[in-house]
Amino acid sequence: MKKLVIAGIFLLVSSVFALEEQSPEGKIAQLEKTIETQRQTISRAEKMVASLKKQLADQEKENRRLLMLCKKAGVKTNANQANNDKQNVIAPTFEPPLRIGQIAYLGGLNIITIEQIIDSNNMIAHFVLETDLRGVPSGRILRPGYGKDVWITGIDTSGLVDGIGWKTEKPLKVTDTKQYDTTDGGTETLFVLEPYISQE
Repeated sequence: MKKLVIAGIFLLVSSVFALEEQSPEGKIAQLEKTIETQRQTISRAEKMVASLKKQLADQEKENRRLLMLCKKAGVKTNANQANNDKQNVIAPTFEPPLRIGQIAYLGGLNIITIEQIIDSNNMIAHFVLETDLRGVPSGRILRPGYGKDVWITGIDTSGLVDGIGWKTEKPLKVTDTKQYDTTDGGTETLFVLEPYISQE
């Protein structure tokens, strides 16, 4: 993609020098030709970006599937074998307590309900993490976990409304805490969750 950009810049600069020796009609024709070439270059770059995004999404889906298989088999996993820092381990699902640096997928017993849409990239949600699920002959007994309001950022909130459930296929990371003013004049501090992008 870098080569496409460099080629486009070179073409634009060479066109500017060529314009100095042409008539006004020739300059317009040359500029139109350059603009069309630039459009084609941008179109090729956009297709490359879309292809890379699809490859990344497919890889994330496969990683999640493998992590779930490892969890079922009781195999401990590390998303980055070269770095044993716990902050780089992507867990199959969140487990209590929430803490800064935790990275996991939503799923299983993680339940998120939108409390309030703040703007196009931020919302407050109620996040319930169940602590235990045990199978017994008569059925499943669910021990209640704890509920926390969280601040979710970096996601497109268009089409979302207050009061509905929300899920994402991408892993989320607890990155920070945020204090905000409540409607009753007080303040509340929430964990901030945002989509996790691997540095690998």
